[in-house]
Amino acid sequence: MSVSVALADDSQSKNAQEDLLLQGRSFFHVPWVAAPSSTTARDGLGPLFNANTCTSCHLTTLKPQNSLLKTISTQDNTPPMRHFVVKLSQPQVQKQASSITTPDPVYGYQIAISAISSVSPEAKLSLQAKEKTFTFTDGTILPLRYWQVKLNDLAYGPLAAETRTSLRIAPTLMGLSFIESIPEKDLINAQRQQEKESPLLAGRLNTVYHPANQQKTIGRFGWKASQADLITQTADAAFHDMGLTSIYYPNESCTPSQTDCLNAPQGRAAYSHEPTHDLTHPRLIAIARYTAHLALPKAIKTPPEEQSALQKGQALFKRMQCIICHQAEQKTSTGKAFFPYSDFLLHDLGEELADHRPEFTAKTSEWRTAPLWRNRYKTHFLHDGRARTLLEAIAWHGGQAASSRELFKQLSSQEREDLIIFLESL
Repeated sequence: MSVSVALADDSQSKNAQEDLLLQGRSFFHVPWVAAPSSTTARDGLGPLFNANTCTSCHLTTLKPQNSLLKTISTQDNTPPMRHFVVKLSQPQVQKQASSITTPDPVYGYQIAISAISSVSPEAKLSLQAKEKTFTFTDGTILPLRYWQVKLNDLAYGPLAAETRTSLRIAPTLMGLSFIESIPEKDLINAQRQQEKESPLLAGRLNTVYHPANQQKTIGRFGWKASQADLITQTADAAFHDMGLTSIYYPNESCTPSQTDCLNAPQGRAAYSHEPTHDLTHPRLIAIARYTAHLALPKAIKTPPEEQSALQKGQALFKRMQCIICHQAEQKTSTGKAFFPYSDFLLHDLGEELADHRPEFTAKTSEWRTAPLWRNRYKTHFLHDGRARTLLEAIAWHGGQAASSRELFKQLSSQEREDLIIFLESL
């Protein structure tokens, strides 16, 4: 089966491209509804789902936050519950090469906390905040938060004994078209360069399965770089978060044990002149194109009186070797430079951040280097939103970043402020 994955055709007229963006915006923002419905353009929600719109989890209007300099506190800053999902995996069970990971046999790849009226939601999610401390060499104590996940009222019995839960938070959508435009050869060269120059800190590419051409390729999107491009990333989110089938996920997300889900009304199936997928391929492309072209927020200008601190913070960032993984510059396929501060490779961040979920070749403790641009627009950090501040996020780094964390631990109060001023400027 040959499927086009291009987000845009250069031969399209300007009006046609604008229409595509408007269509994508509509399907991103307007709620989907359960089938059967007179609104056949956007029926097919569920039967199992977590949200009925993309914007329920992903913000598209970003506002700069207050300075992060006052970072050592026990402020709550808890993201809304709708921003979280619980992924399911069986890390000890052998998986197929075409499968991202091994799912739970009854609940599948992800817990659905909502459902249409004729179906039981899979579970209720609650999070309990736990706390530990990180102590700097100067005696300053930094509280670190982490989550205890609880799944209550499991509708189809207990999870399998081999199943593990992994909490994830919806990422901030920014600069996606830039990331997709990085040539594969540049990512390959980054891996080779790190292996040669910094073997102990070297990252690696995630090799993923692309459902369009049914071949292995390089991953670059997602917390573990498990999606190759924005179309497959969009299809994955639409399916697992909203229960919308597409050419990549043609069957509903019901397992054989979930008979009420299997017997639920299907969207579009009654209309023989239309595809039976809830999300047609043109509309999938439109949503992906819309997210690709969400404007990258402007960098926050550093006041003149903080320029010296910024330069000192940048020097500390390099001295701590953060720059090896958080590579400053990338270039698009047309040679345009941009500065995400990420190599988009997998790095081992240690057992404290391991989430029991391998994805393709990514191990449980491996994560794609998070881009550091526009930190002032972010309200939480790391894959599960546990870190309320940049200082907390750094303090959680282990594994290959353990030596950098040790240098971070030795920073004085003023040096920590300088580092944050630099990170806020990106």
